[in-house]
Amino acid sequence: MQVKVKTLDKKELIIDVDDTEKVLVLKQKIQKERSDDPALDPTISKLIWKGKILLNDAIIKDAGISDKGFCVIMPGKIAKPAQTSSTPKPAESEPEKKENRRKNNRN
Repeated sequence: MQVKVKTLDKKELIIDVDDTEKVLVLKQKIQKERSDDPALDPTISKLIWKGKILLNDAIIKDAGISDKGFCVIMPGKIAKPAQTSSTPKPAESEPEKKENRRKNNRN
């Protein structure tokens, strides 16, 4: 079966799938068609059919997907690695905090 898939940047893809495959496989094929875009990773992207977000383990036929109509693929947010600084700022101790508050209140 050929499934029409629309992207948020107004592109249309035609993906060949078997209706006994899982939605996850369809998402993988979409990602491959879009040059392995990391935002379309099947674990973070969402596939929508007739207003419903489809689960990855759902069977295409059971989800109601057909060659009539289209799916929309929503890219996911790519987790950025946490930035670490090479010199951590020393934490102010409790007595120092109290002393700084007293100084500020006197001024």
